[in-house]
Amino acid sequence: MKVNVQKRCRILIKQMYESEDVQKLVDIVSKDHIHLHVKYPPSLVTSDLVKRLNRRNFCRLQVEYPKFIRRFWLGIFGL
Repeated sequence: MKVNVQKRCRILIKQMYESEDVQKLVDIVSKDHIHLHVKYPPSLVTSDLVKRLNRRNFCRLQVEYPKFIRRFWLGIFGL
């Protein structure tokens, strides 16, 4: 089975758009980072939105792709 974290990440981001009342303007998912341009209600604090996105997506990806995530983080931090 080919690990396609990019596709899964796109799905998770789309779910976040729907659950957080966020409108996608542009999103680019690269190998090691994501660029998002979004429109969101003024009631949402940008830093809180980013924290929720990171926490939710990383936790789900970590459960679904434990070997990939472990390899990715080990490569970056050398743990």
